[in-house]
Amino acid sequence: MNKILQSRKCLAWMLKAVTLLAFAGVLFAGLVPVPQLAEHVAYFWPDYANFATAAVIYVNLGFAPFYGALVLAWQVFSAIGRDESFTRANARRVRWASWLALAEVVYLLGGLVWFGARQALAAVTVLAFLGLTLLGLAAAVLCYALSVLILQAAEMKEEADLTI
Repeated sequence: MNKILQSRKCLAWMLKAVTLLAFAGVLFAGLVPVPQLAEHVAYFWPDYANFATAAVIYVNLGFAPFYGALVLAWQVFSAIGRDESFTRANARRVRWASWLALAEVVYLLGGLVWFGARQALAAVTVLAFLGLTLLGLAAAVLCYALSVLILQAAEMKEEADLTI
């Protein structure tokens, strides 16, 4: 049992399963609860009714960098299954995930400014924007650091392959 759990192919399969679940969960959130929440807010706070559609579109467009990062993660996990964890290609993929997280931060801050300028934000929404912005910054920094480590490991592996 222990060898099965330590298998790279098994690890890759589990990581891909989590990736698919994340994709399905975010897609579901964008298609069901987000529009329902916008409709609910528009009903109970008519001042925000004009922004309900814009908010739903904004949220769903905001998922695009996340979906891009999931594609990159899938590629990294496929490489792990082939025992190609520490490669320049994986370092590049993780670095791109860092840029996508940073793009999400810029998108969130842009939305904060756009909706804020139109006085379409409640205090809890501002807190959510700021929390997601900090989370995006953390993801960007962590992905960047991980990409540097993967690149260093790839370079060490290349050197070791040349000396043998």
